Amino acid sequence: MQFHQIGMRLKENQQSQIRLTPQLAELDFAERVLLRAIRRIAATHYGPVLVYPQLEQLQEEVVATVGHGLGVTLSPDAGPAAAVELDCLLRSFFCVAYRALDINTICNSSITADERLLLSFMAACQARELDQIRYILSWMAPQVAVQPLTVCGLNLATIFDTGDIIFPQRIRLSECVGYFDAVSCAGVTVSVAH
Repeated sequence: MQFHQIGMRLKENQQSQIRLTPQLAELDFAERVLLRAIRRIAATHYGPVLVYPQLEQLQEEVVATVGHGLGVTLSPDAGPAAAVELDCLLRSFFCVAYRALDINTICNSSITADERLLLSFMAACQARELDQIRYILSWMAPQVAVQPLTVCGLNLATIFDTGDIIFPQRIRLSECVGYFDAVSCAGVTVSVAH
């Protein structure tokens, strides 16, 4: 009898816990579309080591498939362009980020902190909030990477604008830069992650 009561209390405590991150189903339509596209493309570039004889061909096919899917939401021409730009953005992040980005698998219903930052980055790009873009990127990549990542993000945001897909801004990092400048070395200031 005591075990049953203890089990009931544990179950009640688990149900009363507050979730700090939204689930995929709680996101807006625009965010779900983008996040699923991110996850599909990221799966071919990142995560467990992918051994595939024609890896580049597979990556191209996935980008084309994502482009076709985005074409249903945006337009037949804008979908493939958005997928190519998203692939460029993700490749850039994978090359320059402070650490490997935490991107969930396609079927996972939870959202990682990095996925939330990517969604907020796209919302800031769409709103052309350059300070917000810089603040978000400061948590993900060094200062030298801000300009190329911003260009990719703005290009992708422009494509989504044409399809009237609007991303809500859920994270405000006002004046909250995630890196600090270290002492100059040979005339170069080094950015250091948190």
